Amino acid sequence: MQHEGSSFYMTHFKRIVMNDLLSNVALSAFNIYTIWYLANVVHSQGAVALFGCAGFVEIVLASFGGRMSDRFPRINLIRIGSVARMVALLVLIVMQKMSVSFTAVSVAVGCVLSFVTSFYLPAIETIAPAFSEDDDELIRNNASLNMVQQLATILGSALSGVLVLLKSALVSYGIILVIMVASCIMMLRIPSDSVSREETETDESMLDSLRQVVHLEVIRVLLPYATLINVSFWLYWYLTPMYLARRLPDFKAAYSIQEMTIGITAGVSGFLFSHVVRDASRHLHGYAQWLVLQGIGIALFPLGAVFLTNQKVLLALLVVSWIVYGIANYMTGTIFVTIVQKKTAAKMLGVTYGVVFSLFGAIAPLSSVFSPAFSNIGPVGLLLLTLPMIVLPAVMMVDRRVNGLMRGV
Repeated sequence: MQHEGSSFYMTHFKRIVMNDLLSNVALSAFNIYTIWYLANVVHSQGAVALFGCAGFVEIVLASFGGRMSDRFPRINLIRIGSVARMVALLVLIVMQKMSVSFTAVSVAVGCVLSFVTSFYLPAIETIAPAFSEDDDELIRNNASLNMVQQLATILGSALSGVLVLLKSALVSYGIILVIMVASCIMMLRIPSDSVSREETETDESMLDSLRQVVHLEVIRVLLPYATLINVSFWLYWYLTPMYLARRLPDFKAAYSIQEMTIGITAGVSGFLFSHVVRDASRHLHGYAQWLVLQGIGIALFPLGAVFLTNQKVLLALLVVSWIVYGIANYMTGTIFVTIVQKKTAAKMLGVTYGVVFSLFGAIAPLSSVFSPAFSNIGPVGLLLLTLPMIVLPAVMMVDRRVNGLMRGV
């Protein structure tokens, strides 16, 4: 894509970022509200589980969706994805008006939205290089996308809380649809990115592409570390709701406070990093150090819980813990995305991200399967669960492969 200086960024890239914000706010609100509706209006835990299973469509197809983003203009895929989400929500509203089984329709729409995300997400995550003239601009663009995705989680959760108070599901879904329409409008008149034709002319099979991804240096070196750290994190994450309920009985909203703290911290970090910090590219070399800080942040709360009993002090420590985590996690996420973009050929970016999303997407539900075995875990056990999130990044700091990879960024 041809650059037109700062005016290009201010018009086209900002509109893509706004589209992503609005689209993800609508999608987040849709998922949370639908789960609430199935649980509290339909009164079916089975329906809730079935709707949740729709997310596996994205996990299974992410690699194929990534390949699509390599073979077709990414802006077109983002545009198609936004329109498809809007149409899916419109179909749900129409079907609900016709009194069709809400469970069947919501699950079907959930599957469609999950399919759309399988190619929308790799496209949006790999669009930044097309709008970046140097390393500083690349990492700032990635920071902006990271920021709005975190902000969308907060706004989507807040919006779903408002929708729950409304008496009409049609009105609630109508509000979500309006937001989705606004996201589609943001994509109007944005010229398509000029994707290299190399990948569209190749006879490589999907299997060949996956083999190439596995052998990429950045994947071979960083992905094993990232996978183990994510397993540790998600297992810890799924155990915190019950643990907080037991340890902080006077603060029923402790888990919600935890989630809001992470989102707000990441949003503020993203704004400061993308609009205030100069020489952003120099932070690319601190990936392992930020990961260590991220692990230390998570460990603060269970460490305090070993020695402290005052619930107010523990709640304050919980907030501090997730603030430290939120800042570090925002940085590690932005740095990881940027490193992969810089170390991967343009024609392989989409399928590479697809593989990463498939793997990371599968870790969370798999971790939830094992979490019941640790349901009665105490503070010492939680603290031990955080150790891989500190030890592994510490090992990365002395790993010559990682250091060599960072020097080449």
